[in-house]
Amino acid sequence: NSSRVPPAKPYQVYGLVRINEVFVPEGTQVSAWCDGVMIVESTTVMEDGKTWYVLNIPADDLETSIKDGCTSGEEIFFKIDAFEADQRTNWIEDGPSYRLDLSVGDVNQIFLPIILN
Repeated sequence: NSSRVPPAKPYQVYGLVRINEVFVPEGTQVSAWCDGVMIVESTTVMEDGKTWYVLNIPADDLETSIKDGCTSGEEIFFKIDAFEADQRTNWIEDGPSYRLDLSVGDVNQIFLPIILN
């Protein structure tokens, strides 16, 4: 009989993705980070001309020595490719799905062709 607590379900965050007010191409990488560690990443999908992401951000397994998730109340920051998104949120244990549209403003135009190719 194990006294191990079942892991908390992942915190699902989703929304639209833009750089410089323009929807990013389908397949652009979006990642969630807690405490400087990338926890999860996925790629964007295009629907009706808009780019969406969905991330299921797991809880940190405190029984391991590695950081593999986020803890309750911990700040999450996001990256769109290599660019840190302007938005952040906090991890919520057993929280509902949360819509958070991500954007990066004022990205130097010189770098954009690299992303869009």
